[in-house]
Amino acid sequence: MTAPRSLLIILLLALPRAAAAQVPVTPLSGESPTQGVRLPAPTVAGVADATAVQINPAGLALLPSWSAVLHHAEISREGRLAGGGDALMFGSPLPLLPYIAAGVGLSWLRPSEATGYADSVQLSFALAARYRDKVGLGASVSTFISDDDPDLDGLATVDLGLWFHPFEWAGAALVVHDLTTPKYGGVPLQRRYDLELSARPLRNDRLEIGVGVRLGERRLELDPRLRLAGEPLAGLSLFAEVEALNRDFNRNGDKDWDFRATVGVGLRWERLGFAVSTTLVRPMDSRGTGPLSNSAATSAYQGVGATVSVQGSRSRPLFNLDRRLLLVDLSKVKGDRALVKLVGLLGEVERRDDMAGLLLKVDDLSMGWSGVQELRRWIKRLTAKGKKTVAYMSAAGVREYYLAAAASHVLLDPAGGIRVQGLSLRSLYFRGLLDRVGASPQFVKIAEFKSAPEQYTRAAASPAARQVRRAIIDDLMGQFTTDLAADRKKTAKQVTEILDRGPFTPPLAMTEGLVDELVPPSELDQALKEVCDCVVVRADTLKRSPDRWKVGDGIAVILLEGDIVSGKSQRVPLLDLNLVGDRTIIAALQWARAEPRVRGVVVRVNSPGGSALASRHMWREVRRLAESKPVVVSMGDMAASGGYYVAAGGARILAQPATITGSIGIFTGKFDLSGLMKTLGVTVDGEARGKRALMDSYTRPYTAEERKAILDRLQYYYRQFLAAVAAGRAGWTQDRVHELARGRVWTGRQALQNGLADAEGGIEDALQEVRSMAGISTDRPLHTFILPRKSMGLLDRALGAIGLKASPVSELIPRQALDLLRKLPGVLLRASSGEPLARMPEELILP
Repeated sequence: MTAPRSLLIILLLALPRAAAAQVPVTPLSGESPTQGVRLPAPTVAGVADATAVQINPAGLALLPSWSAVLHHAEISREGRLAGGGDALMFGSPLPLLPYIAAGVGLSWLRPSEATGYADSVQLSFALAARYRDKVGLGASVSTFISDDDPDLDGLATVDLGLWFHPFEWAGAALVVHDLTTPKYGGVPLQRRYDLELSARPLRNDRLEIGVGVRLGERRLELDPRLRLAGEPLAGLSLFAEVEALNRDFNRNGDKDWDFRATVGVGLRWERLGFAVSTTLVRPMDSRGTGPLSNSAATSAYQGVGATVSVQGSRSRPLFNLDRRLLLVDLSKVKGDRALVKLVGLLGEVERRDDMAGLLLKVDDLSMGWSGVQELRRWIKRLTAKGKKTVAYMSAAGVREYYLAAAASHVLLDPAGGIRVQGLSLRSLYFRGLLDRVGASPQFVKIAEFKSAPEQYTRAAASPAARQVRRAIIDDLMGQFTTDLAADRKKTAKQVTEILDRGPFTPPLAMTEGLVDELVPPSELDQALKEVCDCVVVRADTLKRSPDRWKVGDGIAVILLEGDIVSGKSQRVPLLDLNLVGDRTIIAALQWARAEPRVRGVVVRVNSPGGSALASRHMWREVRRLAESKPVVVSMGDMAASGGYYVAAGGARILAQPATITGSIGIFTGKFDLSGLMKTLGVTVDGEARGKRALMDSYTRPYTAEERKAILDRLQYYYRQFLAAVAAGRAGWTQDRVHELARGRVWTGRQALQNGLADAEGGIEDALQEVRSMAGISTDRPLHTFILPRKSMGLLDRALGAIGLKASPVSELIPRQALDLLRKLPGVLLRASSGEPLARMPEELILP
């Protein structure tokens, strides 16, 4: 706990306690000394704040962040209710184990004289866990301290709680109080069972209806209750509860009905909440002569309650006092997992009235051209909705400026510049190096445009590869200049002429009309005030407590990011690269197919390909999934070769204009190292049986007969590839696919024109298509399951708990050296000799 919370506890313990003036009498039937402070209209099935420590310890597992509650219950000392006093409760998910939560509570209890109990202090500890957001289980242990009642002093008890949320609109809970039946006055306390069924007919917290019953085990007391709660306006909550008790209240042998009603109202401002309530009691018969027959006991009014709550996550406030500009540092958006989350965040900015727009820090982008185009569309979309979009650059390259130019206000640090002078496609060829060291590349490919092996077999591009390269660069340059012309209110010809004069110093960038203003970092706040009267906030300030139980139907987003290999997905920290393993992706696809909460799937492909066998395995599983649920493929920066193989299994394929795709072809090979071994003085001696036993050996080249056999085998796998694509394109034949295949690479725009993709769009468009196909209402927030789940090591978890992270090794390597290492034969080193590969050439990955 932090120092302020510790201080509150110390102050609470230090408060003077009024000594009990009465001698304890026989307790009022049904009121237990362990029930704690009276909380207004407790939500047994859906409690999601620190009061779960007392109400239902399992509810702690629903906490989205830490929660602290201070509650005061002022109950008439002569009244019919127990539970007067003050309580301070705190609960939080554990930093390293978010599915487990813990809580603590400290209460100073001042029960009414009619209950017959003395004042006491209650200290509680609770622990809870949840499974898949559907089931939660928790337990709490409480001990009591009392100077005035030796039977209560030192008494300890255990409560056990359970909640079950099978749907986002329905839940149930069961709590067993005094599970261990501790003795009070020599008599065991009866177990009390609290059962509640709760429904949210609007599928959110606007309205919640709870029907429950409390059962006393020994005396078979059955107390029904009805609870209503909700938020007619965001930040304004209303709640009410009616309960009926049948007791021998007057201790004369006759049971009377006692009807109790609690009503209250609450106000909330993001993290801070305040609520007040009052409780009324109406007995049906008060003829008895016991201590409850006096006028105070039979009056309707019984007491009031006041609650102050603070939480780590933010909720929807009642009033928005200021408008906000969301700061997004795009250098931290690395990979499609981060991009999916950013897209969700931008949707939040679009929906919320308190969000004035975006402030984008555009430096050192990790995303490729497709991701940039997706964000450009979001910037245009927000601008069209009246939101402010501001881009701030220090030293921008081509992609950085391409993204920033879409904003309505483009600002540049006067100490930086813009390195934009056109586009280029560059490739490294290693044939000369291999000849020098005595390594002979041995590759067989289908077909003429399959240029991936040329890095090792040639010293320069083949005519077919050069043809494709020129078509790609011409199309991308056309997209680039056309978009910039629209952004900066110029013609495409003017943009081309400007680019020919690059790169640009800040004053020259202003002169050429590339930026709107030069602003040093120290003056950025002042410059933003001229754009809008807004408060700049970070993404974590936009996170809100969920207004629904997190078990509703949703859409799975399955990420394929990196080179495709057989086996499990892996990460290469040295190069900051991912390897997509077919076993990992197939497991995710099978989970999405079997999980009833998943109504549809977006398969996000951002891969240059790799193993043809692994690609086919994943394609088959995507096809199987598409037979039972809507599947839309979103192609990222590249979905080529094996990446397109997998994409072909989806019902719909979406691509950005700059997406690199196609490359429907196949190759295999090995490196003959006999020359290198001779130079090094290394010899090989052994035995082999079989004409082709040494075909895959690195100690000799292929024979002509072996090359023909390999080509025949590749033809089989190539036809499989063609058949897979034809199966996903309505009315297509293998011959039709072959016309566009033969290893040729296309941009996303060219793929759309040729029918290899169905529509232009990114992740958000794919999500909306699946939503429509699955029949999910557009007025509901969309729950997404991002798969495969990101695995974190113990070090990453420990550092994340204190707000730090472990830097990848790649951050320690100079960027130029890292780019060179990434162009080396990654998947070739992983592949077995002779394994069929479906991969695009490195040369078509833009810098």
